Amino acid sequence: MSSWEPPDEVLVAPGTYLENINFGGKAMTLLSEQGPEVTAIDGGAAGAAVIFNDGEGSNSIISGFTIHNGTDKVGGGQAGGVTLTFASPTIVSNIFRNNQQGNGNASALAGNGFLMERSSRELPLPPWF
Repeated sequence: MSSWEPPDEVLVAPGTYLENINFGGKAMTLLSEQGPEVTAIDGGAAGAAVIFNDGEGSNSIISGFTIHNGTDKVGGGQAGGVTLTFASPTIVSNIFRNNQQGNGNASALAGNGFLMERSSRELPLPPWF
């Protein structure tokens, strides 16, 4: 992500990618070619799978992934799946599963892997909620 320059869009081929992605304040789009059923970000239990923590806004987009195996770094205050701190990105059409968060904050919000702190994005509730 450090070499990205606005207005980059990265189109990701199907597969499972062992990654911990930090958008680093950049307005970028990370988009899977064929959707979350065949394209995954595996956090490898090495911290949050995806991090937005540097003022990212709605032009920082992640779409079309299964995000799994993210974890809080042993109580380090990050959610396993996606951590948002001082950020309001666009997160759409993703599946979250098998993410863990040490102190329980993330599990309660959206069911699997979010920590939102000082962020203004709303998470729409599913119709069955």
